[in-house]
Amino acid sequence: MKRTVVLYTLVVFTTLMLLSACASKQVVERETIKEVPSASSVVVLQPQRPATWVPGHWIQSGNTWIWRSGHWQ
Repeated sequence: MKRTVVLYTLVVFTTLMLLSACASKQVVERETIKEVPSASSVVVLQPQRPATWVPGHWIQSGNTWIWRSGHWQ
């Protein structure tokens, strides 16, 4: 009697372990970047009096970030 209880316990335990190993689901995480890396910018001389400087900024293109340089406008 004691032997069969131990045997059934081992069978149930082994079955549960195999089922838990087979039931895994692949998890894909997406990383969100809150800060973009800084870029060094070179400011050229102001071309004319009414022009204003538009600072450079990062834009996202697909999975990559592209630096758009500043310019006079």
